[in-house]
Amino acid sequence: MGGERVPYPLSFRTRYAYKPSGQGVSVPVSLSSGPETVQLFAKIDTGADYCLFERGFADALLLEIERGTPVGLLDRGRSVPRVWE
Repeated sequence: MGGERVPYPLSFRTRYAYKPSGQGVSVPVSLSSGPETVQLFAKIDTGADYCLFERGFADALLLEIERGTPVGLLDRGRSVPRVWE
């Protein structure tokens, strides 16, 4: 794993220099829904099936979370309570 070549070029409008740490990589992220936007730092897990954010961000974006579909997730073998997609 690692060092694999991508068969097509990747390009990004913004390059972000982050400080590596034992806690993973945090990058600045903007989440938007309609006219609402929140700015935050998020951990990146390129192998994850879902992105998890604190409920306060959904509230700031005026999202009606409970109208989504409940999802059962595990974190280190423990169930993650109340997650919707």
